[in-house]
Amino acid sequence: MNAPRDWIAEEALSVLVVDDVENNLALLSRLVSRLGHKVVLARDGAEAIARFQDGDPDLILMDIQMPVMDGFQTTAQIRALQGSRWVPVIYVTAHDLEGGLMQAIESGGDDYLTKPISAELLRAKLRAATRALGLQRENARQRAALERYYQAAEEEQKVASHLMRRLVQTDMLDDRAIQHRITPASHLSGDVIAAARTPGNALHVLLADGTGHGLAASLSVMPVVQPFYAMTEKGFGLPAIVREVNRKVREWSPIGRFVAATFVSVDAREAIVSVWNGGNPPVIKVNEQGEQVHRFLSRHLPLGIASDDSMDDSVERMSFARGDQLIACSDGVVEALSPSGEEFGIERLAQAGSRARGEQRMHALNVALNEHLAGAAAHDDLSLIVIDCSAAPEQERDSVAVGAKKLDHMVPAWRFRVELSSDDVRTTDVVARFTGTMERMGVPERDRTSLFVVLSELYSNALDHGLLLLDSRLKTSDRSMERYANLRSKRLRSLKEGSIVVELEMDIRRRKQVLIRVKDSGDGFDWRTEFSKAGSDAPKRGLGLVQALCSSLHYEGCGNDVVAVYELDTSA
Repeated sequence: MNAPRDWIAEEALSVLVVDDVENNLALLSRLVSRLGHKVVLARDGAEAIARFQDGDPDLILMDIQMPVMDGFQTTAQIRALQGSRWVPVIYVTAHDLEGGLMQAIESGGDDYLTKPISAELLRAKLRAATRALGLQRENARQRAALERYYQAAEEEQKVASHLMRRLVQTDMLDDRAIQHRITPASHLSGDVIAAARTPGNALHVLLADGTGHGLAASLSVMPVVQPFYAMTEKGFGLPAIVREVNRKVREWSPIGRFVAATFVSVDAREAIVSVWNGGNPPVIKVNEQGEQVHRFLSRHLPLGIASDDSMDDSVERMSFARGDQLIACSDGVVEALSPSGEEFGIERLAQAGSRARGEQRMHALNVALNEHLAGAAAHDDLSLIVIDCSAAPEQERDSVAVGAKKLDHMVPAWRFRVELSSDDVRTTDVVARFTGTMERMGVPERDRTSLFVVLSELYSNALDHGLLLLDSRLKTSDRSMERYANLRSKRLRSLKEGSIVVELEMDIRRRKQVLIRVKDSGDGFDWRTEFSKAGSDAPKRGLGLVQALCSSLHYEGCGNDVVAVYELDTSA
């Protein structure tokens, strides 16, 4: 006999029917089958447990009064075997269970039916069980999908973390002038701290903070790192680096994603620190006693917002004295919340920095931040760095000696000449570009470093004294160096005429040397006085440093045309 259409189950279940009376077993089996479900039979508790283990039923109709093992005992054992999957158990009894309801619940039962069985009531109970099982299965599917998502996310984080470790040259952060901390809010940090030295041994430091935190923020800061290292290694200044990094972020990041960034350059030879701050908290400059000297505020938009035409790459310059340090951080530090909801704040950061000196300052900042958090997890990535401005520059990195075999790998002869107009001078970092050219020509790193210093000094003299008409006597103290740098920036921005010619020539088939010539269209400068200073016991800087590196240095006429000869290192 077929069941009425409205009796057919929406979803067929596997129903285990347990009863020691054959007539009851047959009746229940017939009713369940008419409702469209599959039936599995068991005639006692032991057989029910065996069928449960073999058949994995969706629902159990359990008789209570059975010999040897009653329904309560059987249900309790089934519950111990079922694991995380819920299987509804409906007791079937000839007696009202109200008196034994507590025992039924404690044994693991979910509902009950009294004999004689009402087909309509059984149908309603099975429908309710079907809905509950449907929810259970949907939860299981969602749980499995969520587990797959977490596994995929964890794998993505591992890949991103590996890429970030490869991109960030952590050995550079071992520089004696730097102490730093990065604490991610999640498994992967969206903050990056990077540091590198130019060929002239100026220290460049980057602190970048991507939008948000975690994987998305980490991916958004990846375009920042590579151009920072590559351009620093070639000797580009901060303005050129900032502009290129901004271009990369705009090119690679989706709309709405940007990167707050702080760029710092510490030039030990000139005792000048330069800062570009776009969207990060102020960089605090403190002296040796811990007194706050200056704050480099955020004067620019974060990276990735401004177009090339509207990009402001100007830096703020300031002289520094022995013992001066810079404290820089991401907004996760100043916005870090205590358990009571109070922000750490820039003032607390400055106060913590003033309570210690020198190498102990970073420790004091960490202690203050940890005490403020009081064990609570930070809501954003925490990045903190202390830069010792007056720390002695690192020694030049070891490079392979330039013997005959090394020279054989160089392009044997080349000559480059470039003439820069006033517009070119404002926008082109010609020294860094020549450094890249020499690298492509196979000039070894040790020689490139020395040539970078020589070319930088000669080009700066041509620009500063020839075109910008700056008097070197302005550089008489640390404070005047700062004024000199600011005046130089102002005059460079307003430069309307003039030109500089730079030539480099090498032919190792004839001589193992590089010829450097720099000529400007200005009226020259008092190079004789500068030479006399270079011959004194003063520290080697300017022309004195060039003389120490070159085999010869010769100025023509009024000082607007200079030729230097650099001997390649052919030591075995």
